[in-house]
Amino acid sequence: MTDNTKDLGFVLSFNDEDLAVNRAGNLSKRQLTGQNGMSLFKVGFMVLFSYMGLNFANYLAPLNVLLGLATGAVVISVVVAYYLYNRRAARNGVVLSTNGTLQHVNEADKHGIKVGEHTFNVTKRLQEKFKEGDSYTVYFVENETKTIVSAEPFTG
Repeated sequence: MTDNTKDLGFVLSFNDEDLAVNRAGNLSKRQLTGQNGMSLFKVGFMVLFSYMGLNFANYLAPLNVLLGLATGAVVISVVVAYYLYNRRAARNGVVLSTNGTLQHVNEADKHGIKVGEHTFNVTKRLQEKFKEGDSYTVYFVENETKTIVSAEPFTG
């Protein structure tokens, strides 16, 4: 890994093994279990607090118990469906790649990069790790958004 690739790896949380698997068009086992989407812990946390909030509402208005339970079931179903959608997209989707000269894209409070025909929303910190005008290969999964899983300088 070059120094620039190491910097990108630190911010994007990928290593040499992840990069090699991404070059082959797949997510590594490590990336599959920790994909940049919702983790099972986050889903559980959201479900727990949704349930606690609904129980508090039921405490205040005991006549609306059935309405509260129905609302709780809907909230929990939406959260779980969102989680499963993101996981399926990550697991079934192959890692795509694009390469070309990198351009920084800034609009109001949003930061992004453009490589080839693809534009990615990124954090300011990540944008600063990419040198504008240099050529890169960016590996990504196309789920709800294009999630960058790794990147490296393009050499060829």
